[in-house]
Amino acid sequence: MNPAIEKFIVNETKKNAITDEKEVNNLIDFFVVNLISPMEKDRFTLECISQENQLYLGLTNFGKEAQLYLHHDQDKHILHIMPMGFSEFSRNCLLVYLVNGEFFPYFGQNLNKKLKEKAIIHYMLNQDNESQFAPLTLCVNGQAYQFKEGNETLLDKEFL
Repeated sequence: MNPAIEKFIVNETKKNAITDEKEVNNLIDFFVVNLISPMEKDRFTLECISQENQLYLGLTNFGKEAQLYLHHDQDKHILHIMPMGFSEFSRNCLLVYLVNGEFFPYFGQNLNKKLKEKAIIHYMLNQDNESQFAPLTLCVNGQAYQFKEGNETLLDKEFL
């Protein structure tokens, strides 16, 4: 398992105060299921839907299925990603794409280089429909994003 993903699981477990062994195993199983290698139909293409507002639509299934919205905040150099309602694409699978250098091209190959910002904030809903955020920063080699300690500072009002 990619160390960044393993660390993310541990952090989520701690943050949500999950101590029950069964719940921890369910969380790990959930992530392992989402680590299945992507297929060509899972590759993202990005379509600009508003040049003025820097809004993009992320599509899979060879450009046929809309899965997420992207907002490029050029002033703060942050890419915001929000899943579309009713999308069947696993939100956590997207996190795997972003943090795994091997899978990143399935999301980022079509990503305009000026959109490849220093940070991505991924918005998602948990099972209780509460919003959660995954702030990721670009790795040193620029091939993927990471969840690292200190990324929570990106959630400061100044950045959102």
